[in-house]
Amino acid sequence: MLEVPDRSDAQVRLVPGEVVTVAVRDGDVLRAAALAYLPVLGGLLAGALLGGWLGGHADGPVALGSALGAASGWAIARDWTHRRSPRVSVRPRAGDAQA
Repeated sequence: MLEVPDRSDAQVRLVPGEVVTVAVRDGDVLRAAALAYLPVLGGLLAGALLGGWLGGHADGPVALGSALGAASGWAIARDWTHRRSPRVSVRPRAGDAQA
């Protein structure tokens, strides 16, 4: 579900159920994917390396480090994606009737 900010001052008025066109720039899609996945992957790898270094390459510390690193990366990614959401353009589609 995409939430569209209220644009009551704009000339285009949208109503619930109206068919619209949503446009997102190509670079914003790639940037959003990178912001969502790279911190988690980096945290996972860094946690595994740190767990292996601290635990003498035993499986338990590596697994725990991986889990903690991935969770930390997820928290960072969540914060970044909430602060830097992609800019979207929403407009009614011409010629389509309401559903």
